[in-house]
Amino acid sequence: MIKFYQNRELSEKLEVALSKWKRWSREFLPPDPLGGMQSGFARQYSIDDALNVFLGGYLVSGLKFSIPAARQILKDLQAWLQSHHFFYYFDHINGKTSPSNGSGLSYRIYILPEEERFRESLQFRYIIKQMLRSEPVSVAGHSERQERYLEERLRSARTSSGGEWTEFEKTLLGARVLYVSNLHQTFLNALSRPSISSSGRGRK
Repeated sequence: MIKFYQNRELSEKLEVALSKWKRWSREFLPPDPLGGMQSGFARQYSIDDALNVFLGGYLVSGLKFSIPAARQILKDLQAWLQSHHFFYYFDHINGKTSPSNGSGLSYRIYILPEEERFRESLQFRYIIKQMLRSEPVSVAGHSERQERYLEERLRSARTSSGGEWTEFEKTLLGARVLYVSNLHQTFLNALSRPSISSSGRGRK
């Protein structure tokens, strides 16, 4: 059976103000197909709908992107997120949903505009780092950690051309970083907690 959520339940579980959650949902999801047919009834969210809103809201409130920029980033990353199992999928044969990101791999996404002087151009580049290993090492008598990563590079679908990646990497320290695996786990943990609100389609 597919689990659906409502505004108040998600607001409570994710600890986001109800008014803010509703605003984010209007910005990052298409119009509710039942909204016009059942006036006065609350919207239902699949877990993937809720994750899209949660990620979009974090890009705005946590990483301080504008709403249009956050929309573009979600669009740019959608195929990658799907291919790396951050979303759930529905098994039509057995009638079950399967958990997303079952691999347990750790990813972080570095986000930078194509050119710093065009911050509102909505053209971005992304370096996605997958953690391979993190281990303690001693450097000059001090305890440090050594980390190893695999890197993947993406460009915005809106990008027609751009400079070399080596030039882009020089500005990496100025990137805004989406710790997508940590954020995703936070989201799943929050949804697993009991909620005060009842589920199902009810009044707003």
